Amino acid sequence: MSYKTLPWSHDTNKTVHLILHAVALFLGSFGVYVAFKFHNESGIANLYSLHSWVGLGAIILYGLQWVSGFLTFFFPGASPTLRRAMLPWHVRAGIVVYVLALLAAELGFLEKLTFLQAAGLGKYSSEALLGL
Repeated sequence: MSYKTLPWSHDTNKTVHLILHAVALFLGSFGVYVAFKFHNESGIANLYSLHSWVGLGAIILYGLQWVSGFLTFFFPGASPTLRRAMLPWHVRAGIVVYVLALLAAELGFLEKLTFLQAAGLGKYSSEALLGL
């Protein structure tokens, strides 16, 4: 979205796009690390739910997307012909990763809601309505 919303030059927008996604990749990877650390310290099994598998898949695909975009469009940069051929795939893969991240977040809400209901949370409490 930085390409469409920021009023700067193409090269500046490209750099901003790269940096924002690098920060997001770092934070997402740190989140996965913290989740594994918490599970290991608490004696909870890792990768036991669909939420964890979708989330891990999303962050791995996001990392692959970032590396391929960096090598193709930024450094060292591919030929203009290859860039033109890769751009639609880069955009589509970005949309797929975005949808996977949304799915992982919603699955996380539903998983937490299940845990809260098992702990005696009411079916129509404010926390339950958040999961809808």
